[in-house]
Amino acid sequence: GGWQDQIGGVYPGFKLAVSQKSDKLILNVKELSSASDLHFVLIYTGTARLARDILDRVLERWRAKEGSVVEDVASLVAGAKRSAAAVVTGDAVVVGEELDKYWTLKKRMAAGAQPPRVAAMLAALKRAG
Repeated sequence: GGWQDQIGGVYPGFKLAVSQKSDKLILNVKELSSASDLHFVLIYTGTARLARDILDRVLERWRAKEGSVVEDVASLVAGAKRSAAAVVTGDAVVVGEELDKYWTLKKRMAAGAQPPRVAAMLAALKRAG
């Protein structure tokens, strides 16, 4: 885990990064060019969370094939592909919908991943449209 942040920093703009099933980390990174001028806003919440603890819990559930974690991972992969296609066509609405689905799946996989302050901010943003 954790390589996604490094890929995000090394490759500019939108990209789709896929790792192969292997003991070694083998990546395929496809830089995406958009049909439109998509812009997104990143909001720093100032809220810390212990990502390592969250990752450990998710990996325990994965090894045990517990709950919906295997299905959730498959849904994350499919959503990433739909998001990449929407970026290429410039469909910001679909990208936003896919990001929302992604975050819903991540919260289901890792209870406690979303601090209450972040939940309140997201709810306020959704109410505002």
